[in-house]
Amino acid sequence: MVNEDGSDVIHGYGSRAPAILGACQMTVGGLMITLGVVTVIIQSAFYVAGAPFWVGLYFIVTGVFGILSSSRKARNIIVVFMVLSILAAILAGVFIIAYLIAITLEGLFVDSIEECYFGTWSNEKCDGLTRRNRIVNGVLVILAVIECVIAIISSVICCKSVCTCCGGEPEMIVVYSPDKEGK
Repeated sequence: MVNEDGSDVIHGYGSRAPAILGACQMTVGGLMITLGVVTVIIQSAFYVAGAPFWVGLYFIVTGVFGILSSSRKARNIIVVFMVLSILAAILAGVFIIAYLIAITLEGLFVDSIEECYFGTWSNEKCDGLTRRNRIVNGVLVILAVIECVIAIISSVICCKSVCTCCGGEPEMIVVYSPDKEGK
């Protein structure tokens, strides 16, 4: 079967699972962008790079293709969703590593480090800033782990539908017909 645009329609590709996974990816992306704003406000470690913004935006785009693939069931959109999901899992893994490092080094990135250790601020205030930043970075890591799992599941679902290695190969149907004599 062919869509209006001439692309192959994949039968057996679920309509609910890719849509739900795409919506989850968009939600995780939106939450990461929101927490990215928080990291800028509180000046958390690596806030200048804006990683939660870019990673969150990528996850949203991937989720949009998940929803599109569930409604259109076109081979080309499913393949795009699969590739974006694989890259999203890799990106989430890199994000997890970077932000675990940020959590570890957070105390070194307090903007007013002179005020904390040589000035008028108390150690309690400095510890509170560090704790707050670590909590925000921890939530970002948890979101990245969730996205990594969602992206892997999405890529597996897509692969099962379009790749010949995972059962996407068409079944061979053998039809027996009687010969001329009716036997």
